Amino acid sequence: MNPCYPAGEAIPRDGFVDEMRRFVAATDERLVAMERETSQLPHLRGMVLEQKIRMNPGYYLRPFGRRLQAVQVEDLLDELGIVDLSEDEELTLSRTDPLIRGFRRVGAPVVLVVEATWRPHTADVERQVARRRILADRGVDAVAVIASVQPAGDVVRSRAEAAGVALVEDLPEAA
Repeated sequence: MNPCYPAGEAIPRDGFVDEMRRFVAATDERLVAMERETSQLPHLRGMVLEQKIRMNPGYYLRPFGRRLQAVQVEDLLDELGIVDLSEDEELTLSRTDPLIRGFRRVGAPVVLVVEATWRPHTADVERQVARRRILADRGVDAVAVIASVQPAGDVVRSRAEAAGVALVEDLPEAA
């Protein structure tokens, strides 16, 4: 109902067309704002998954080891006595979602370099290879893992397999 015209009174044709144009323009603005806001949902969902893995790594990453716990990059580097990282290498490692330390089923220590994401992409595989290499070059038994809610596409899956990056897929959104 238009407040300029009392109930039951017709809006003149010219007024109606102008009113519809304003309505369509306002609706378009709202839709653009909604699209902008909802485009962030996969990123936010990935962040939530990262926090869940950080809080309970054994639930999500049990096949890779036991006594799994999240650790800060600096703490892990100190613990392992790694002091020879370049600034780029340190930055690359610091952008790892969670770093998880624990023990393989046979008892040897292992570090899981985890990327938590809503849906894995080829760039995730490349980042994980680089992160794992930094630690492996210093003698650390590191496993690159991409954990996701949505399954990887065929291209991502084949690249991950070829690069030795483990995919943990179809993780529950709520656990």
